[in-house]
Amino acid sequence: MPSQIIRLADLKAQIDQRREFVLIDTGLREDFDAVHLPEAQNACVFEMTFLDQVAALDGVRAKAAGASTDGAPPHDTTIVVYGASERSLASATAAGKLLAAGFATVFDFRGGLAEWQAAGECVEGSGLPTDPPALEDRAYTVDPEQSVMGWVGRSLVGEHYGTMSLLPGGTITLRSERVVAGQFDLDMTSIRNLDLTDSKMKQMLHDHLASDDFFDVAKYPTASFQLEGATEIAGVTPGEPNYGINGRFTLKGVEKPLAFPAMIGRSPTGNGSLVGRANFDLDRTAWNVLYGSGKFYEKLGRNLVNDLITLDLKIVAR
Repeated sequence: MPSQIIRLADLKAQIDQRREFVLIDTGLREDFDAVHLPEAQNACVFEMTFLDQVAALDGVRAKAAGASTDGAPPHDTTIVVYGASERSLASATAAGKLLAAGFATVFDFRGGLAEWQAAGECVEGSGLPTDPPALEDRAYTVDPEQSVMGWVGRSLVGEHYGTMSLLPGGTITLRSERVVAGQFDLDMTSIRNLDLTDSKMKQMLHDHLASDDFFDVAKYPTASFQLEGATEIAGVTPGEPNYGINGRFTLKGVEKPLAFPAMIGRSPTGNGSLVGRANFDLDRTAWNVLYGSGKFYEKLGRNLVNDLITLDLKIVAR
């Protein structure tokens, strides 16, 4: 059975008449503490413990204690859920989870907090803003302990994946809360495989990648990227790349232009650090990494290696 939609006027009437139901704000705890509907309680639908949080709420807990001894949900509990606005699927998702868990009477206030406030209805909470402060305009220093470059290399018969480390000294510079400069270095001697379990095979692959077949790390121990331009991408939603990055990448002594999309913003941990994430394909042959390439060798058979390496970059800068 799908959830039922409840309109603002009907919800207000139920609150004013003190009807017996459980009103759940499905957002983050910090947003709930700042502002929420009267009589609402919080259970965050974005967390894996959502149903456990609901079971512990006043009204739900009381009915559960009186209605069941086997831990089953109290099917006669009427629940109303809401999210930030009609645009968000948070309340619809919460309603679906509750129905699947056995709650029979679930109402979804689709307009959410935004519609409630737009109508001039009263709210509760601290009133303190939950939006983070503006990012500082300064040079952020890359933290090599928290930053990493993941890689995936493929052939016709399989793939390998692993990581390599960033070296100290990288920076990302902001001006007017926009990325204007940046650079980082990769420690090519740190290339590690993560998918092989046989220690002998793993070491063979490490040695192969470190040799002049691939990256010749004895001669070229570092690779570097120098930012030349960062263009904000308009109209993106959170979770999508918000910058187009352009720069110069030097690998194995070869310097070439490199462009890729990236997601750059404030760390959600609230520690004031900057985080950049990028996932893109690199044509290794442009940097003279030619082993197993069909562009340069014939009749490779099972030794054919894809020219593209997928890179997954995570940079944390403080």
